[in-house]
Amino acid sequence: VKDRKYVSWFCRAKKEKGVTCRSRNYSEAQLQKICAGLMGMETFDAEAFGEAVKGLTVLPDGSLECCFYGGKVKKWERA
Repeated sequence: VKDRKYVSWFCRAKKEKGVTCRSRNYSEAQLQKICAGLMGMETFDAEAFGEAVKGLTVLPDGSLECCFYGGKVKKWERA
């Protein structure tokens, strides 16, 4: 795709002077694949994600914690 940009998600602290962050960076494609799996979907659906997911947290070991509206939490563990 001609004008497609590569998107990567990273710890904001990595851009702040004097702050250390050892969290793993994830590409948008990686996050979409992980989130689709946590939601029980074959492919990522941005609308369904926005309606179901309250937030994502990258844990120190690189795993992801997905917090859903309604209180359910699912964890993806980095292999």
